[in-house]
This record gives sequence, structure tokens and C-alpha cells, in this order.
Amino acid sequence: MNFTHTPDIVPFENRIKYKQLDSHQLNTLKHSVYQILERTGVYFPLEEALNIFEENGADVNRKTQIVKIPATVIEKALKTLPSAVVLGGREERFDLILDGSKGCVIPNSCGVFFMDLETGEKRNSYKSDVEQLARVFDALPHVCLTRPIIAATDKGVTNAVHECQALLTNSLKHARGATSMHPKLVPFILEMAQAIRGSEAEHRKRPIVNANICTLAPLGMDTHSLECALFYARSGIPQSMMAMPCMASTAPATVLGAVALGEAEIIALMTLLQLAVSGAPLIHCNLVGQMDPVHANNILDVGEPAGHIVVQMAREVWGLPSLGGVLSCMTADKPGWESGFIDGQSAAMMSLAGPDLPGFMGLLGESMIVYPEQIILAHEAIQRAYDMLYGFKFNEDDIALDVIESVGPRKHFLLSPHTAKGLRKLRHSPILRKKGPDKKLIDPKDVAKEIYQKIVAEHTPEPLPEDVLMELDRIVAAADEVGKTIK
Repeated sequence: MNFTHTPDIVPFENRIKYKQLDSHQLNTLKHSVYQILERTGVYFPLEEALNIFEENGADVNRKTQIVKIPATVIEKALKTLPSAVVLGGREERFDLILDGSKGCVIPNSCGVFFMDLETGEKRNSYKSDVEQLARVFDALPHVCLTRPIIAATDKGVTNAVHECQALLTNSLKHARGATSMHPKLVPFILEMAQAIRGSEAEHRKRPIVNANICTLAPLGMDTHSLECALFYARSGIPQSMMAMPCMASTAPATVLGAVALGEAEIIALMTLLQLAVSGAPLIHCNLVGQMDPVHANNILDVGEPAGHIVVQMAREVWGLPSLGGVLSCMTADKPGWESGFIDGQSAAMMSLAGPDLPGFMGLLGESMIVYPEQIILAHEAIQRAYDMLYGFKFNEDDIALDVIESVGPRKHFLLSPHTAKGLRKLRHSPILRKKGPDKKLIDPKDVAKEIYQKIVAEHTPEPLPEDVLMELDRIVAAADEVGKTIK
């Protein structure tokens, strides 16, 4: 089978760090989080979780299932948290070392609609779309891993297992392919990861799948999510703890209040997992949103610097890898001025905060719809932010004094060999200012659609060995059989 080359990942080097808060302010926030956990507590609706907390000295109310966690218990647990996490690719060149030195963008998730380029119609998203998008993300160098940006709605209760298979078989990059699902299904995610690595030991060294577990604001957890999180921790699967406090609805109507609430949820869950499995690899993720006062929906494009604050909390207070603030315009109805403005601004600003995974890209329409052209446009905005922050390298020869002297006053540089050489190095956007045969500018959205279709038609990453592909098919079929027993 013919396949094409997957380009190396181009990361944002976190050498520029913008600090929103000083050390005193960060410490104040930290102790506010401790106060929330010790006085107010968090809802943990799982007997096993309550037992773990009780055995370690937390105040557990069995009737309400609310756990109040003393600072001593929290600090005991946090001491065992790894400060760096490895997310393995199929090839080592795609391994991500989350140690604070570099960051790359990741796709968004949880969409359920796809704007079909052939029909122009919005339709439900299918497993075949997840497979196609995995190949597109595999081809984009600023995207560091694959993720089911939209759901395989045609696969029912086992959709998450099918989505993970789609990622693993259509990209050489790490797969963010595990999440909350029915606990009966999570072992199949582990089976697939181990099948690709060849053994449990190799899987633990360079896990090819990571998981995401969401908390429930305010100060709550979900039973199935807790069961999944404990399984992932014991299996060596890295996971991000994602809080999504929404100012004015599920959190106070202030950035600091929402940050503190989200941090409390994350630290409570991390405390549980570290008490259960010392050293389990975890990633911090606090996505602060705000309620739209007109439509009451959650807006993640927060104008105030919540993203910078939560990245500082992750790295400077807790010493954890950070999946940063939001890097996408998920509330825009369709690609346009709003999405372009926010994607470009967010790409630059979140990179200055220095998270390991700067944020998300790719969804619009309240995080529900994939427009294929938006993925290409967002990647171009990220590329331009990268060029602005890291594209320039000082080279004394580039001052070109000899060239300036040879041309002299009141002449031009068009005929200089130096000009031809330099022009080849200058980056020109493949999307902006492209003209058609009639010499008229082509709408960048139409150019982006062409680029997307070209990737889909031409890019096929190197496939897994045939025996591994067959094993994944067997695992997914077994998951489907279990899925039939789930009500």
C-alpha cells in the first residue's frame, strides 16, 4: 500500500513567558482552593472514592457523598504527581514530552455535526469523518496529536471505542482517544493501546493514548467518570483533569472566582487519583467560560486573561503539565471575521502563557460543528502566530551590507542574486491573496476547502501492520458485543 510522509510536529517553544499574576497573588489563589476543599468540599458519588478519601484522613459524609479534604491530605497526594508526562506517538519523532519547554495545539472535541463539502449540507458526524479528520490532523505540523473532534454518532454506546480505533489507524501521532464512557468499555481502550505497543511494559513507557476526564461544575463529579479515571490511572494511561466553570451560571461571575472553583475540582480529583495510584500521570486543564446573558449558553472566548492565570496555576503552583486556555472561536456560527480574529489572537496570546498544550482548534457553532475549511484557516492563523513569535532568527549575514553597497543609492534589488535566494526563503501564505485564472482574488475560505480536499485525497499515513489492524478490529467487535448489554 502506498503512503505519504507525515511531517514532523512544529512546536511553539515556550521561551517567552508572560506572567499575569505575581507570586503573592498565586499563593492567595492556592490557599483559596485549599479553603474551598477543606470547608465546602466536593461531591464524589462513588463508594470506592469515598473509601480512599476516608482511609487517608479526609472528612467523608456518606449520606451526601461530599468529601472535605484537609490541606495536609492534598499536599501528601500532590507530592507524588509527575511534573512531566510522556505522550507517545506511533513513531518516537511524534512523542510529546510535557515538561513545560514546548507546546503544540490540539483539536477540539465533542462536536456532532459535519458540514459536508460535497453537498454543502450540515449532517450528523460519522466514524468515517473521524477517520478523515485524523488523516488531516496527521498532515498539519502545528497539530501535535489527534483527537475525535466530532463523534462517531453512527456507533451508539461504543462510539468512543470506535473513535479511538479511527485515530490509531489513521495517524502516526499520539491519540487523545480515551474519555468518560461506560466502565465496561474502558478495558478495550487499553487493549488497543497495548496491541500497538506490543506489551503492557512498552505501553507504560510510551503510552500512545491519553484520556480526558471532566468534572461537573460546581464542585461535583460523575460516577462513570470516576470509575474510568481510576481505571486509566491504574493502567498507566495519562489523563487530563478538565474543569469547565462557567462564570455567572456554574461559577461566580468573576474570573478569579471561576478559576478558584475550577482549580478546586481539578485538585480534588487529582488528590483522589494520587492517593489511589501514586505517580499516575496527570495533566491540568481549567477552561473558564462565561454565560451569554442573552442566550444563557457557555462562551469560552473569555476576554479577560483566565487562560494565562490557569497556566500559571498549573506550572508555578502545582508543578503540573498544562493543557492551557482556549485557542479557538467555538461560538462563531461559521468561518468568518469572528473566528479568524479570535483564532489568530488566541494562538499568539496562549503561546505567551507557555502551556504544554496551548488549547483547541477546529469547532464552530457552539462547539458542535466542523467546517472543514475552518480547520485549515485556524492552522494558518496558528502558523502566522508562530512566525511572529519564533519565525525570526538573527543572522548577521542577513543584514546584507555587501548587497546594499553593490546596488547603491536610487537603484533596485530585483536583479541581485541575493534577492532571488531570499525570496525563496520568505513564507507566502497558501491561502491569502491567491488569484484564479481571471486574476481575481479567490475567497480564502474556498482556498482552504481546496487544501482540505487535497489533503484528504493525497495524504495517507503509514498503516499499522496487518496483524495489528486485525487485532484492533477484533477488540472493537468485542466492545460492540459488550455495548449491546449496556442499557
